[in-house]
Amino acid sequence: MQTWLKPSWKVEPSPLRVAEASFAWDGVVAVAAEPMNNTGSANLVRNYATYAFVNPFYTSAAAKLGINTHENSRSFAIFAQDTFTPAGFDDKLHLTLGMRYTDDNKGGVRVTDTVAGASGLALKEIATKRFDPAATIGYDLTDLNQVYLRYSRAYKAGGYNLTSSAVGTPPAVINFGNEQNQSIEIGSKNEFFDRKVRLNVAAFYSMLKNLQMNVFKVPDGAPVGTTPQSFTINAPGTTKTYGVEVELNAVVAPGLTVGVNYAYLHQKIPTITPAIDPAVVANGTTVLTPAIYFPSNAPRHSISGSIDYETSVGIGTAYLHLDGAYTSMFNTTNRQGENLYLVPRRLAAINGRVGIREIELGMGKLNLSVYANNLTNTQQVATTSGRSDVFWMPPRTYGVQATVSF
Repeated sequence: MQTWLKPSWKVEPSPLRVAEASFAWDGVVAVAAEPMNNTGSANLVRNYATYAFVNPFYTSAAAKLGINTHENSRSFAIFAQDTFTPAGFDDKLHLTLGMRYTDDNKGGVRVTDTVAGASGLALKEIATKRFDPAATIGYDLTDLNQVYLRYSRAYKAGGYNLTSSAVGTPPAVINFGNEQNQSIEIGSKNEFFDRKVRLNVAAFYSMLKNLQMNVFKVPDGAPVGTTPQSFTINAPGTTKTYGVEVELNAVVAPGLTVGVNYAYLHQKIPTITPAIDPAVVANGTTVLTPAIYFPSNAPRHSISGSIDYETSVGIGTAYLHLDGAYTSMFNTTNRQGENLYLVPRRLAAINGRVGIREIELGMGKLNLSVYANNLTNTQQVATTSGRSDVFWMPPRTYGVQATVSF
């Protein structure tokens, strides 16, 4: 069944209507339609005399003036998929073809924006009509071993810089365009030793065109000396990502399962004309420096593992779970101001849980467990702002959990 993604924010939504039908040819058709209205205030406070943003509790009445907008969004999509098993290959060759048609439309009006001198400023319509295909070729080497090749294309809708300071002089709301991703994956799915060992291997390559990025820059066409402002832009060219994933799970003894996962990832974003970051130096003046861009949240190496054991006891099923993860160094933001503090992070954490589940209570079943996260109490950087802010991962935490199911 096709699962449709819904917006993470909605105001006055219309009901989502989905129709699905399965036919004798073992295919799937799904239809989704969702109109949506959003009205509200962005509550953005700006001070163009300096740069970027001011304290939201600023006492000046003029500085408290923000943005009120009304935005309309409409989305319609239809998806169809079918799997064919051609004759002549002993039912070992499988071809799955899918296609999605999307019709999206966005528009609206910025009702008031006194700071920028705008009132009733119409948002430029963003309309998208497109077909996105997907295809998979699979071949069964045996009943428990398969190789496959998959191609897919998808996109991320564009939008407006409503909650940024991207309204200049003359006033204008700056759009950012659609992001498009094409990916190719080749892999193998296997089970061995009477299905006690499962091994999945995949290699992938993706080309992401018009990557959406947050930057600081001077608005196009603005006079010399205009303060840089916050924008979402589309990076030029194509961001390329490739890697390998390996998943291994094995039942090594009755009730004991061990799992190991490894991933290699390499990402390269295109060269971007340096954006300008504003910074206030010690004497109170503002200086402008170029920003450096690099991939974010893309560790070159990641490895994780788990151990699970369960056995029947008199009152239920006792179980033990341990898991751990490790990544090589990576950056948590894709932007760093020149000569400013940036901490790449490396993560290593171990978590555990032990308990008894399915304890009969007559009217229901009780699950009891004791858990601990970050068992080693490792102190590591969880994320950074790309400037001077550093946020640490949570320390060791532990507790008791009880749930009852009826």
